[in-house]
Amino acid sequence: MPDLLDAVKLPVKHRKLVCEFLLIFSRFEFAMKKAGYAFEPCPGAVGVDRKTFAEDVKKSLTEKLRTPQARERLNPLLTRPPMKQLLEGRTLKWKEVSAFEGKTIDAKFLLDSAYRVRNNLFHGGKWPPEPARDEELLRAALALIEICLEVHDGVAKGYFSVI
Repeated sequence: MPDLLDAVKLPVKHRKLVCEFLLIFSRFEFAMKKAGYAFEPCPGAVGVDRKTFAEDVKKSLTEKLRTPQARERLNPLLTRPPMKQLLEGRTLKWKEVSAFEGKTIDAKFLLDSAYRVRNNLFHGGKWPPEPARDEELLRAALALIEICLEVHDGVAKGYFSVI
């Protein structure tokens, strides 16, 4: 079997970042569910309730993001968020998502953007349409996870616990 990382033309410099992102994001989802942010989208399945999580961290996240350093780290998610993949008829298309233009940080917008980074990587065949931009978005989504762990003790506890 050919090396998948070579087959999708994933640059060598991005391989560690992609693996790190996949591991950290999956652990973050586990921690949110463990902290009570879970719901049953259909019988026998479990999903992450990021809408409630966003509501719960909104105040702390907004406060944390008043610092220029934190705002700069998340800027790619706010000013040029990841595209959304759509199905038009039987054809896959990419659609631009409008930048966030609010006066205060919107935790749900940020989490939705980070999830689109994850979805585009996991499900969307996103490599290599915009390799330079994808690296920025991966790093911004990782920064958001780090900040979320700083502002939510319950999720951080689940994230750093041993299974």
